Amino acid sequence: MYFKLAVIRRLFVNTSGSGKTRITLEGLCRYWGLYFTCQRHDTMTGARPSFGSTDLPHILYKNLLNFPDFSVQLAPSYHSSGRSWNHEEKSLIDKELSQNWNITERWFKCLLLARFILLEEFLNVAKSLNLVSGTILRRQWLLLQTQSYTILQDDIFHSLTQKLGHSTFGITTIDDALGQCWAEVSRQLKELEPDSSEGHLFIVIDEAQDAAEHLRGAFKSGIDSLASPYEDRQDRPVLRQLVHVLSHTLADQEDRDSTCSGTFIVTGTGISTELLREATSSITYKPITFAEIFRTGGFDRPEGQTEYVSKYLGDFVTTEPGIRLLHRLWKWLQGRYRFTAEFIALFLANNGFQNPQTCLNDYITSFAGLQPSDGTFDEPDTGRTIRTSYVPLNFDRLRKNPEAMHELREHVYRHLLRSINHSILSKEQTELLEYGFARYLTSRKNGASVGEPLVLLAAAVRLNTTTYTLFDHLWSGIQSNESTPPWNGFENILVYYFAKAFAEPRKLEDIFSFYGNDTKLASCRGTLVSLYSDPHSGNLEEYKVQMFNSRNTLESSIHLPGTLGENAVTYDSCLKWLRNGSSSAFCFPPQAMGPDILFVLKLEGHTRLNT
Repeated sequence: MYFKLAVIRRLFVNTSGSGKTRITLEGLCRYWGLYFTCQRHDTMTGARPSFGSTDLPHILYKNLLNFPDFSVQLAPSYHSSGRSWNHEEKSLIDKELSQNWNITERWFKCLLLARFILLEEFLNVAKSLNLVSGTILRRQWLLLQTQSYTILQDDIFHSLTQKLGHSTFGITTIDDALGQCWAEVSRQLKELEPDSSEGHLFIVIDEAQDAAEHLRGAFKSGIDSLASPYEDRQDRPVLRQLVHVLSHTLADQEDRDSTCSGTFIVTGTGISTELLREATSSITYKPITFAEIFRTGGFDRPEGQTEYVSKYLGDFVTTEPGIRLLHRLWKWLQGRYRFTAEFIALFLANNGFQNPQTCLNDYITSFAGLQPSDGTFDEPDTGRTIRTSYVPLNFDRLRKNPEAMHELREHVYRHLLRSINHSILSKEQTELLEYGFARYLTSRKNGASVGEPLVLLAAAVRLNTTTYTLFDHLWSGIQSNESTPPWNGFENILVYYFAKAFAEPRKLEDIFSFYGNDTKLASCRGTLVSLYSDPHSGNLEEYKVQMFNSRNTLESSIHLPGTLGENAVTYDSCLKWLRNGSSSAFCFPPQAMGPDILFVLKLEGHTRLNT
């Protein structure tokens, strides 16, 4: 539906792995279009972007930087002394600004011309082979754009762009060539799809966050006009110049041939959403509106995740190991698409049908740094280990933002201790989305949420290597006498204490005071366990609970069945925990029930004792 309304330009904003690229690729299978990525690549080692051509990245991060007349940093709005620039100084500054505009205009038009030349040739070949336009042909064109090097052992889009860019062609010659290619592509698309009333091309600019941060000192507001005072101009990133050049170029072609038109779709992640909006807004004096899309989807219901997994695992999902895997996938990997998609890809590559639970354990451990104790089953050792390559959580940027770190700590520890999640962030808290810890769940700008189990537990592990440890957080709650429901500082510190005290077998009398003459129970050694009654097999399973250390270290292994505790605010949820329907080790029952905390100790040589 995002591609159907062709006249509306769209701006997709969400966190990494939330489906933005997937949406654009699906759209480009249904409609003809051009796919560009701004993803930065290593120009020193030659490492390529993971997806798409290097044509645009090479221009952004090498050609412009190495161009002799290109100024990476323009003069500030005022002289260092605070005075305005004099007439002679302004002339030199305006000359540098004009040169930057002209250089980028030529390179970006060469970029577009190369795509049109190759699209025209692609359509010529399709016509010579009597191929019928449709989804398959559009997929082949999209595949060529995204995996040119894999298919041809050459990035033909990059090669042609560089040849055009380094040629002696003037801007007028390039404009004329663009007009001819546009007309020919428009004609051929009409011949291939005579019944289509939409002669329309979509231009996707993916991974725009890199371009939105790049060369911010090289451009100013008031594009292509030096009329406004230099002092009033604001810094602009290269993304804004890119969208400006492409949009104006296509608008010029549409004026010449109204049978075909173009629409932009820009995607961004891991950046300031305000920065991306600013970079793509008002790119001309005539306002251009970008409809913002925040909700890009995710596995937010188990049915959707199950349907996706079933496509790849087939009948396996109906077997006992498959049913258990589906249950644990929802428990651990709900949320953004990438978690489930990457795990399934690794699962299939490693023939995970032999040891599905071990595969999931490996994935969780490599991402979150903890051992999931709810997945200990008797499975063969295949000698293969699954490790994630998807690391969206930017702890480096988080550490530089104490306010965001404090905010994340609140969400993380509420989830860990009481299974409280899906906390909606305010507009001022969107840094957590930029750093990969939150994502948009609704179509509204203020619909960002922190609530994915894997992300929250991974953050809990990492936070305990900083000064924001769980112990320090709970102790500050004691000092401030924190008692606002559902967050009670004294209850929280007791849960932490019991989890640490009974991580290994320990005499009950070391922790509890016993009255009377019967000392038999006092001398028993107990270990904290989490119990779960599997609804499919009927087995009562026992899970290990071992917390992280209290002080900035991960020396010992961390074993958790999920969250440490559950805030059972209703009688039904409390009854569910008592019937072992939840894998959390601790239960905070409703206030009217009486006790403040419930947990289970396994006594050595005895049956389990509820305390």
